[in-house]
Amino acid sequence: MMTPAIAEDEPRPWGRVVFEVPGEDENAVVNVEGTKDLAKVTVKWGKQQMEVPSAEFSEINDPRLSTAELLFGEGYYGKFKEGEEPVPHVLVEMEFGTRSEFGTFASVKFLFHGGKYQERIVLTPTGPNTWTEYRKSPGKSPVETGTTTKLPR
Repeated sequence: MMTPAIAEDEPRPWGRVVFEVPGEDENAVVNVEGTKDLAKVTVKWGKQQMEVPSAEFSEINDPRLSTAELLFGEGYYGKFKEGEEPVPHVLVEMEFGTRSEFGTFASVKFLFHGGKYQERIVLTPTGPNTWTEYRKSPGKSPVETGTTTKLPR
């Protein structure tokens, strides 16, 4: 009699994820592509089609597309004038890279507002609940902007 081998199902990394998120006035559609390296991130929000320039993906390896989500907000980003109204914005966030010694992954956020891509925010784990934050505007080098605390997913 032959003993059947025990099979273990293993997920394969996603190569593309597209999802739609209802907004207050209009839905947003997110498209993220990439396997070993991130290849594309776009957001269609109402009539605005916004895309992250491919040069922003150079340090984002092994993207975990299954963790991609869209965050809506209203607040201030960057320089603003006194009396200026808060700007509605969206962030596409996902984990990437390999699991850290703390059991967490680095994460990247791509910020969009004013009808275009604005900056990349990378959070690198430095402890079980602490991350170092780096921000990068298009055409510029990443800048360390501090440490943040958040609960792991």
